[in-house]
Amino acid sequence: MFDDLDDEFDEFGNPVSRQADLDQDVSTADPSRTAYVESDSEDGDDDNNNDRVEEQRQVVSFQERQLYPSANAVYGDDVEVLVEEMDAQSLAEPLVAPSGTRQYRETHQQHQKQQSTSKVSSTASLPETTYSNDYLVDLLGIPERCRNVAVVGALHHGKTSLIDMLVAETHPDFSKQRADRFGPDGHRHVSRSARGVYDDKGASSLLARWTDTHLIERERGVSVHIAPVSLVLQSSTGSSYAMTLVDVPGHLDFAGEVSAALGLVDGVVLVVDAVEGVLTGTKRVIREVIRLGLSITLVVNKIDRLILELRLPPTDAYHKLRLIINDVNVAIAMSCSSTDFDKYRVTPSRGNVCFASAQDGWCISTPTLASIYINRWRSSCLFSADELSRYMWGDVAYNQTTRTFSKLTNSITQKRSFVHFFLEPLYKAYAQAIGEKPETLSATLNTAGVKVKPSQLRLNFRQLTQAVTQEVFGAYMSLSAALVDMCVHHVLSPDEHAKNGKLIERLYTGPRFDDTSNEYLDGMKLCKPDGPLAVYVTKMLVSVDGSQLHALGRILSGTLTSGSQVIVLSEDFTRSAAGEDGHDNDEEEEDTSDIMSQDGVQSEKVSGLWICQTRYNVPVSSLPAGSLCLIAGIDQSITGAGATVISHPRQPSHWRHVYPLSLPRPLSLAVLKIGVEPFKPAELPRLITGLRLLKKTYPLCQVIVEDTGEHVLAGTGELQLDCMMHDLRMIYAEIDIRVSNPAVSFRETVTMNSAVQCTATTLNSRNRFGMMCSVLERGLAEDIERGIAVDPYSQQTNSHTAVNFDGKKYGWNEETSRALWAFGPDSAIGGGNILVDDTESSDTPVDKKLLASVKDSLVAGFRWAAVEGPLCGEPLRDIKFRVMDAVLSRSSAQRGNAQVIPAIRRVCHASMLVAQLTLLEPLLFAEILTPPSVAPTIYSILNKRRGHTISESPLPGTAYNRIEATIPAMDAFGFETDVRARSMGKAFVQQMFDGHNWAQVPGDPLDTSIMLTPLEPVKSLGHLARDYMIKTRRRRGLGDDISIEKYLDDLDQS
Repeated sequence: MFDDLDDEFDEFGNPVSRQADLDQDVSTADPSRTAYVESDSEDGDDDNNNDRVEEQRQVVSFQERQLYPSANAVYGDDVEVLVEEMDAQSLAEPLVAPSGTRQYRETHQQHQKQQSTSKVSSTASLPETTYSNDYLVDLLGIPERCRNVAVVGALHHGKTSLIDMLVAETHPDFSKQRADRFGPDGHRHVSRSARGVYDDKGASSLLARWTDTHLIERERGVSVHIAPVSLVLQSSTGSSYAMTLVDVPGHLDFAGEVSAALGLVDGVVLVVDAVEGVLTGTKRVIREVIRLGLSITLVVNKIDRLILELRLPPTDAYHKLRLIINDVNVAIAMSCSSTDFDKYRVTPSRGNVCFASAQDGWCISTPTLASIYINRWRSSCLFSADELSRYMWGDVAYNQTTRTFSKLTNSITQKRSFVHFFLEPLYKAYAQAIGEKPETLSATLNTAGVKVKPSQLRLNFRQLTQAVTQEVFGAYMSLSAALVDMCVHHVLSPDEHAKNGKLIERLYTGPRFDDTSNEYLDGMKLCKPDGPLAVYVTKMLVSVDGSQLHALGRILSGTLTSGSQVIVLSEDFTRSAAGEDGHDNDEEEEDTSDIMSQDGVQSEKVSGLWICQTRYNVPVSSLPAGSLCLIAGIDQSITGAGATVISHPRQPSHWRHVYPLSLPRPLSLAVLKIGVEPFKPAELPRLITGLRLLKKTYPLCQVIVEDTGEHVLAGTGELQLDCMMHDLRMIYAEIDIRVSNPAVSFRETVTMNSAVQCTATTLNSRNRFGMMCSVLERGLAEDIERGIAVDPYSQQTNSHTAVNFDGKKYGWNEETSRALWAFGPDSAIGGGNILVDDTESSDTPVDKKLLASVKDSLVAGFRWAAVEGPLCGEPLRDIKFRVMDAVLSRSSAQRGNAQVIPAIRRVCHASMLVAQLTLLEPLLFAEILTPPSVAPTIYSILNKRRGHTISESPLPGTAYNRIEATIPAMDAFGFETDVRARSMGKAFVQQMFDGHNWAQVPGDPLDTSIMLTPLEPVKSLGHLARDYMIKTRRRRGLGDDISIEKYLDDLDQS
């Protein structure tokens, strides 16, 4: 390469290419022309020739020589050439701007007509629908005509497809796209690319997944975020209802999305696969729904799989369906009391169970099935719709000769009515559509009264079965009528849920007085559109271009108007910090400036208000109470995933009723952790900003900054961590990020009581406290974390009334229950610890009045100690701390928070160090669906990962077994991938952590005789506790040794 450069330049750096070109031209010129030139030069003037040669031999400087053509020579004289200065462009502006627009969510195609109305913004480009958006807004103003429903269930049970069926009914363009998703042979022919899955025609084959709009949802084919859709649907009687359906992810890693969705709705539609049945994820949702007091309806989806895959006879299919419904009722019975079971029980005879095939676009229930037959029989029908509906399910036989119903006595000679009226016609429809030729199929369908277009007879079998079944079930009513009727009759409307349900009782954290002076509480209870504004926000959704975050919330009271000024109460705001006593006193008025100066309180302007349709938003000017809305302009004031939005109080005295609404209780804990850092240290501010935004969009996401400066990202599972890292890299930070090896969260506990009483003195040596710790009563920690046991300290702070803890369940007497002070640390971390006043057993008398004056400081110190333990800085669990002695100064200035809180923290840790300390690790529950031939491989993988098999049972009606097992979270990384690889994709695995299943790590973490070799695995299971503790302390910048002297001042023999 350098030799070529030497040929182009001389020793002075001047180019020699021109002279070489001249020589080459002379040598390759025409001989006759050369001779003529030579002869001419001989006859010419010798002086001119010498001048020309001299000119060619001149040395021209490099700066004066023109090596490149000018701009005018390249572009022409008609092009303007601008010469810019060096500093004209900002350093923040890239030299080459990125091409294209940022788009991280799938949107509806922008070729629909423009809609311009008075209630819907005239600038909105909205798709064509079977109703006007004005009509939708009007219906949302009538609570009796509204239903807010969450579509929940296990992974891949058809929740998104069920919503697709409803959207296709109201959106003609989407209906056409959904109908074209199958290939000529009835199956999806897809190919993967960088933007997702596409069919042979180049169109997205996932267009049928209306609510999966996020980029990672399109690529993976799984829902990640909740997605609300508001539609106008008709019941079987022709009445229109505004149905707001929230699609909830079914993967167990996204438990925070389930909690966020259930906080917004009045009931749920539980979707269960007809083949897989009730799985662990379904049971967990049922428990949470019953705890919240929501209505339950059931949809048994994928009925077509019983026909096409399992090929069960109609009678066996009935038993399979009945078994699924019984399993759902068993899960309900295990989650509620015996008195409430009848309230939640699901059965087709009640009308709260539907049978559907969302992929084929039909849904039916026994009441709508009875209506179809009554319309077909007309005057010859001898039964009413209600009577016929009750006979459609159960051990009821139908005599076709006498056209009467009777109790089933012989299942061999008699036929159940459900089999006769539903399953057998359905089986025949699928069999005829698949088996017969188009020439004979038309005549067969005409005999059954089913009319299909001739063009549809030549479709593939999937499209043909859709056309046939939709013609059968949709001849007399809409295909969604069964689902709408079920929700209308069995799910409470927003005003009914507020009046009679547990919604306001669960959310409002302030005192509940019997008088009517609390206008905020009255407005929420009565769902008043003219009351004070109260909006409950549980989720933040990213915009299409990723530049903004929009708040998804439910209006509990008042009317939210676009452009209005509101007050945002984030999760950092605590009402006790305002200094309110909670009593109705006309002489006491809240100082507005004091409230607005509190942490977590901010005044914001609503810059945008929409009805969310997932793929597009309908802008509106205002929405009344009972509606779900999407709000823009308030995301800067929301620090987490939830917040409370209120209007400015009409009078200063009304501030005493302003309390933040309770955030959704998490169904799991973020126990899997990874450390993140940018590749370029200068991009650290962008990483911090991205983590802040990420925490808002994922409800259970935790961002922890260690003392070493490391940023730790915690999630509930591997898939959630993967999705969070994708959003962090691609949307929020847009930088290259380095990720550390995964780790898990531990808990510190004691296995024995404190051997001695520990004491700690405050810094001013005027106060002294004695403390002992012991193992908590069995089952109390789980009840605290599940919310069954109510924290007396928090309850007294909110209601300002003394609350006694009922400890009879745990073997406590009344005196011990009254001595309980608080739980700790908090519900987000897991408050499985308690603080008890045991000073009655002290040898020296304790001044109870002085002790009560520092109770808040003692509770704060106890909770601080419970957040970070002495072993490796992990939270505490399953420990009872007893205040044994207290010597306090008479001066209130000498027993302040700065003196008491650090002393209590030190004495709590000291009491643990004189007991038997150990570590707890989270155990994940794994559910595996596998063929029996692959089961030995599953057991081998579990044994290598310290797993334990709980049970193995066959899945009824299938060739699969269900294996339930537990596996430590530290050994669960890559477990699902390992199972799929070694089973060649035949096994399906789901893992979850319920937040309460902890196991003791083998070994003693304080055993200094154990020698650990760097970069090598432990040689024995007994060394695990020591290994985990050392690695955790080093990652947090702590020393290897733990010294008890730093925590206590003295030891007293108890």
